[in-house]
Amino acid sequence: MDKPYLIMLPGWSMDKNIWGSFSDSLSGRFQIEHLDWEGICSTESFKDRVSEHISKAGARSVSLLGWSLGAIVALELAAELYKPLDRLILISPTSRFTQDKESGYRAGWGAKVLDRMIRNLDLRGEETVSSFRSSLFSESEIERNLDKSGLDNLKAQDIEQLKLGLEYLKKTDLREIVQGLSVPTLMVHGEADMIVPVEASKYMAERNMNSFELKTIERCGHVPFLTEEELCFKYIEEFMDRGDDA
Repeated sequence: MDKPYLIMLPGWSMDKNIWGSFSDSLSGRFQIEHLDWEGICSTESFKDRVSEHISKAGARSVSLLGWSLGAIVALELAAELYKPLDRLILISPTSRFTQDKESGYRAGWGAKVLDRMIRNLDLRGEETVSSFRSSLFSESEIERNLDKSGLDNLKAQDIEQLKLGLEYLKKTDLREIVQGLSVPTLMVHGEADMIVPVEASKYMAERNMNSFELKTIERCGHVPFLTEEELCFKYIEEFMDRGDDA
């Protein structure tokens, strides 16, 4: 029997090298394809790139594993594709990256913070990316030296593509589509995430209890697949096994 087909989507300023040994673990269960955002030329290009690869899969069932920005792209596609996805696995996800004062949505960053990052990319590009990456890990993970691996092999990112990623995060709002999604979805979120508050996943889980399942991890930051690799893999295996038994 063929392994299920899984496309893995990284976060902002990242490439496929971020997955490290986590991808190796998943390869025992899935046929994996890694995508990244190199060459992106518009905010629409994020979902278009993934959609093209889903189309190439033909009649095969496809699941998406998205982390952070990649999770937003996966959510957006799940709502738009004519061919339904088999599963969604979302790590540190959100349906809206920025706060919305009018509706009282607070589980995100202020839009002005992203505007400042966009300006700073032209002035201090490397420093801006480095500052963002330093926030990936919780205080507990840093104390345990869990922030020392996983980022060393990442490629340098094009400034214009980084800007487009921030623009995508700034404009995308998928809160309304969450309630209507029927794709079985696993969310894994660190309770000490400083990039995307865990409340963002709780917001989605509360609005679609039939399709969305949430697993939270104590003292964990934005990259649980690096700092809590075995636990993340365990949650994914259990999620897939439940579907196989259905």
